[in-house]
Amino acid sequence: MRHSRRALGIASLLALLLLACLTVPAQAATTPYDGCGGKEKIWAGGSRFTCVFTDDFSGTTLDRSKWEVTLTETDGFHSGWECFMDDPATVGVRDGALNLTTTTVDPFMCGVFGSRFPSSWPSGQVTTRDRLEIVRGRVEVRAAFIQGPGVGLHSAIWMWPTDSKRYGPWPASGEIDIAEYFSSVPDRVFPFIHYMSARPDRNATSARCRVRDPGAFHTYTLTWTTRTMTVAVDKRTCLRDTWRPAAPLKSPAPFDQPFYLVLTQALGRVDGQNPFQPGVTQLPATMQVDSVYVWSQPPA
Repeated sequence: MRHSRRALGIASLLALLLLACLTVPAQAATTPYDGCGGKEKIWAGGSRFTCVFTDDFSGTTLDRSKWEVTLTETDGFHSGWECFMDDPATVGVRDGALNLTTTTVDPFMCGVFGSRFPSSWPSGQVTTRDRLEIVRGRVEVRAAFIQGPGVGLHSAIWMWPTDSKRYGPWPASGEIDIAEYFSSVPDRVFPFIHYMSARPDRNATSARCRVRDPGAFHTYTLTWTTRTMTVAVDKRTCLRDTWRPAAPLKSPAPFDQPFYLVLTQALGRVDGQNPFQPGVTQLPATMQVDSVYVWSQPPA
């Protein structure tokens, strides 16, 4: 009798182990993919894209394996009187969002040797240069621009070619502005597909990308295929362009080369229609980014 009970116990144990082996894979298979908002693969513009980059800024520091902080002191880049700096006051992650800020400090000289300029306005910009570069894909950025109306502030979600002179100086080698926000026009963002066109391209930009409250989070999306660029705000398409480059280029050039993503909080150009005005422009000003998802077509 004891022998029979022991055999029954061993059989029961084996049955339990077999059941565990069968159920573990089933549980693993139902675990959602956590990249790109749970969407590993998507179809967009007739193309199939795979998630290649995701950041939900859930930590307390910027993930430097994904982002490079722009430094005007080393590369000279700036769009106005701001000086891009790597400082907690200009670039930080807190409360589940990336914060890019323009603020005011005592006057200092900014820029590289031989090209320095006076500034009092440290600012934040990050890029995926040398970390993520894509040729065609889908980019989704959930962001909130500066609260309240005013003048002199410029925020941007955009893309820049890895080889910025492959087809010639700007704009010949291309630039993709997914959403530019100017505080003097607080009810919309402006996309712009920059390149040297064979003839006037009235679809290269749009003033129809209206945003009810730019200080709240909205999703700005670029879908980039072999033939078209499509920009949407909260899934509402407001730009679709099929570019036709000037000779000697042929489509899909110049958008047949790798581009990287750039997120910018800056000042308006003094000579523009949204001029920065010291003492008038409201500072500090912060652009927040809640998430960035990128899908791309893997190399053949």
